[in-house]
Amino acid sequence: MKRLLFVCDSLQEKGGVEKLVCLQANHFLAKGYTVRIVTRYAQAGAPAYPLAEGVSVCSYNWDIRAAKWEKIFRFTGFLLWIRRQIRSFKPDWILTNGLNVGVLTIFANPECRKQVIACDHNHFGNANGLWNCLRKIAYRDIRTIVSLTREDLPQYQAVNQRSVCIYNPVSLNVSNAGFSRNRQVLAVGRHTRQKGFDLLLEAWALVVQAHPEWSLTIVGEGEETPHLQKQIQRLDLARVVQLHPFSDNIVSYYQNSNLFVLSSRFEGLSLVLIEAIAMGVPVVAFGCKTGPREVLEHGGGLLVDAENVPELAQTIIYFIEHPETWEPLSEAGQKNAQRFTHDNYFAQWDALIK
Repeated sequence: MKRLLFVCDSLQEKGGVEKLVCLQANHFLAKGYTVRIVTRYAQAGAPAYPLAEGVSVCSYNWDIRAAKWEKIFRFTGFLLWIRRQIRSFKPDWILTNGLNVGVLTIFANPECRKQVIACDHNHFGNANGLWNCLRKIAYRDIRTIVSLTREDLPQYQAVNQRSVCIYNPVSLNVSNAGFSRNRQVLAVGRHTRQKGFDLLLEAWALVVQAHPEWSLTIVGEGEETPHLQKQIQRLDLARVVQLHPFSDNIVSYYQNSNLFVLSSRFEGLSLVLIEAIAMGVPVVAFGCKTGPREVLEHGGGLLVDAENVPELAQTIIYFIEHPETWEPLSEAGQKNAQRFTHDNYFAQWDALIK
């Protein structure tokens, strides 16, 4: 029986990486693999997404709030810990999820390079100079790198010629797909600078001047929540903007929304964008360097220049004032989303791991 080891930062965040790691772990366990997940950060509770009982989980006690001087010792401790984990588990394949844990895992276990499949789960250019250099050294001899987009694939292939592109899958039940006409706009994601909700709020302040009857709901949590709450008060948007925590019933949010907005400064591929078009919700998205343009290339939404707040506001207003576009965008999005099925996703992963 082959053994499969996943390495990631955490299983407790409501993010795309955590969702995909759990999906993959469950899939390969069902295929007869022995599966273990090791995480860099301590796990204080159950995983954020369903995880089969047969998947074992082991965590290193890395405190994300540790002081800078302490992080030096944490790096060393993690290198020793992940080396012990791999020696004791003896995996046939090692799937690293995230640039930092990928590089650290490879440097700690250089003899296992040919067993490693690495996925950074983000835009290639998002790495700073140091981590980019470390990636080039660590990834060049591994089994393969999985790029989330065709746009990033050439850069990964320059590091490792065996790199491939595998799109993220739709992970929701879309049997009741369809948008609402209730004048509700939705955004979903962690409250971090990457997701650009501060830009969305600035745009929404312009939108409500023209259409005060429309409202915005942002579903998510994170370190930027207090700043977003203050921004809502500063812009006098409390009546028309709500911040909701992550929900296990995210499908209902899509079903009750007229429009989905992606305001990210950068993305890998964006699971929530794929979910939105699969649910038939029309989309307006920033055309950041990778992700949205590729997802929407076959329809389902409108793109605006990255981080252009006035253009984002004007495009949302255009959508509001042209209801004849809603149904065509919804239908095109659902058709487009057929590229992102579970079957397509796991057929490609099964070909890598055999």
